[in-house]
Amino acid sequence: MKKTLIHTRATKIGDFNMPAFSLKQGEATTLKLPSDGTFYEYSMQLKELLEGNVKHPDIELLEQFRFVNHNFSNSWKERLFPTSIKDYFKKYALYKPTITNRMYEMFEVLPKTKVNALQGTPRKVLFLLATWTHHKYLMLDFMGADYVGMAKIKLLCNDILLENGAVIYLEHDDRNVKRPKFEINL
Repeated sequence: MKKTLIHTRATKIGDFNMPAFSLKQGEATTLKLPSDGTFYEYSMQLKELLEGNVKHPDIELLEQFRFVNHNFSNSWKERLFPTSIKDYFKKYALYKPTITNRMYEMFEVLPKTKVNALQGTPRKVLFLLATWTHHKYLMLDFMGADYVGMAKIKLLCNDILLENGAVIYLEHDDRNVKRPKFEINL
């Protein structure tokens, strides 16, 4: 029987109504956050809750999740001496070539490719793989990834699920966003 990792009751976090859900090993779930400019705020609040940094009475956290960060140092040292993918894995990932070599298989990059030269999806995958070497219960958003990149990331996360991991996806919910209408008059 699969171990339960998190169990929540329906609760309100700020203005966000979080649904009741339970997550077990080998499962993934998606939380749709509003796209009205509060996405980052809510995702950081959920990060604090699901990493176990902040307690909430309606969230029973049996295992800590780890948020896949997508920020990398923007220091002057990084601009003058950019880090390569190989060096990034040496510094931030455990030595697990079966996991880290997927970066080179999925994208046509070399170990000497600089991290600051990577676009959204390859960069997100780099951070996902580095985090996966340390933790198997992950939480991630898709900032910086396009729809094809989201599909690639979800396929990669299926491998995490096969190893009794768990994934919580944080996605934008565009249903209630009012968009301006564009008309072309010829």
